[in-house]
Amino acid sequence: MGILFLFSRLRLDNLTLMEINTTRSFLLDTLNCMYKLRSNLQPAPVGAKPRTTDLLFLPSDCIVKPPTRQSHVNNPDTSEHIIRLENTELHMLPAGAKRSNNTLQPGQPGPSNTKKDKGGDQDGRNKLNQGSSQNQDQKIKFLINVPMWVPLPDNNRTQEQIQSQVQRLLKLLEDTGFKEEDEEHLKDVAIIIGLNGKESPELRKQLPMLMNVKENTVLKFKKISFTWGPKGDIKYVDSINKKKGIPYTDIREYLKDHEETKELVRELRGQDPDALIYFSFIDADTVDFNQVYSSYLEIVRKHSNTHSGIPPTVMSTGYEFPEGDFKRPSQVDRAIRIETAKHFPLGTYYPEPNFCVLLLKGEDTLTESFLGKGKTMESPKCIKKVKDRERFTAVFTADNPIITTVPARCKINNDGLTTAQSHYNPRVWATSAYIHGEIKSELKGQGSSGKTRAFLMELLTCPDEKFEDKCKELPVVNNDAFLSLCKAAGKVREYRKKVSEDENQQDKSRPAESRAKQPEM
Repeated sequence: MGILFLFSRLRLDNLTLMEINTTRSFLLDTLNCMYKLRSNLQPAPVGAKPRTTDLLFLPSDCIVKPPTRQSHVNNPDTSEHIIRLENTELHMLPAGAKRSNNTLQPGQPGPSNTKKDKGGDQDGRNKLNQGSSQNQDQKIKFLINVPMWVPLPDNNRTQEQIQSQVQRLLKLLEDTGFKEEDEEHLKDVAIIIGLNGKESPELRKQLPMLMNVKENTVLKFKKISFTWGPKGDIKYVDSINKKKGIPYTDIREYLKDHEETKELVRELRGQDPDALIYFSFIDADTVDFNQVYSSYLEIVRKHSNTHSGIPPTVMSTGYEFPEGDFKRPSQVDRAIRIETAKHFPLGTYYPEPNFCVLLLKGEDTLTESFLGKGKTMESPKCIKKVKDRERFTAVFTADNPIITTVPARCKINNDGLTTAQSHYNPRVWATSAYIHGEIKSELKGQGSSGKTRAFLMELLTCPDEKFEDKCKELPVVNNDAFLSLCKAAGKVREYRKKVSEDENQQDKSRPAESRAKQPEM
């Protein structure tokens, strides 16, 4: 009678016949175990305390696992119908009672005020709704932002080459943006291209001609043009140093806030008001998109599946250089960023040539600003503001990177692996480790940033036996970010050793190969 009573108290109207039978078997097994346990226990003397061991040892056949519910869902990547197993909690309700709408269902995310990991999922974020991706059919779309510098015709560039810049980029995205099986998603992409340059009478004549060129593409796109300088659309004068630099942050800001950009976002939302829209930031000198947007689709799906339907807020797969002397250094740099981000998501630099930020639900542009002290380092300036969102997460993955042009200023050091911006360089790695403000230095006053960086550099350069001591000596606040940093540093040290060993092996093999190729005398 007891089992029938318990069984009658369960809410069964949402269960299948198989699930009802499974539940009944579970309760029967539980009662059977209770009976065996009662039979095995000896009554304690009057007044004696119950022994822990009396409760710990059960007959071997009394280990009962809770039932699982089989929920049939559509695999977002194929047309297959797959079965997903979910742990199902049995709720006891009064007879005839209905489940409250506030009761969490299996797989539903819990309250958002729970403690989160400091390395990306942090507590205390502003309560801004960035949307969720619990619905596997929810669209994922991209608004691609491309600042495109406009040169003047000279011996190196003809007018025809300059006028074909936009067409080249659009065709490149059509051909290499997605895997062949994902090409239907081209309709979910829009591009805003900002033709720009330093203010001059010559450029003012050039820009209207470029705006009038008609490009041929299947993509949604718009062009805008603007200049920067003392008399430009972007008023830019470095009154302190009188430098002739480029105001990168202002250019990104002007482009994202332009009405044409907002109009493209509204077009993307269209009939999909709940679509996830990512602002994708790339550079105009991309030489191969390397199917990066197929990678981003997969990253969002996987992340949503493992984070209770929450999509990544910021994501990047980095960049590499084309085949040649610079390819290997770019691969090493990217690998160290990835290894760092595995353990400390905001402990590395998300590069401007390829990173994405999720738009807040209902917004028609990125609400956070690129502006701040200085005119470079647009990415961290923006991310330091974006990270205040509720349910913020950042991911830097090993999926397909963008392939971009080697900058003219790029040089390889004597080790054959390090460029000026490479995270193989301890100084660059240390700078990026606290660039997003997660690491809080205890040093104050002039020069404190440089001193903190020096301590962080030693995490990569010190002997193995001193590594733990160096972590303890760091003059930073001992919080979750600090712990994540030390773990990331340990993994990066291991990777650096492997790279060094591989290089040594190659150095040893080169003389042997050279001797083998010499003709016999």
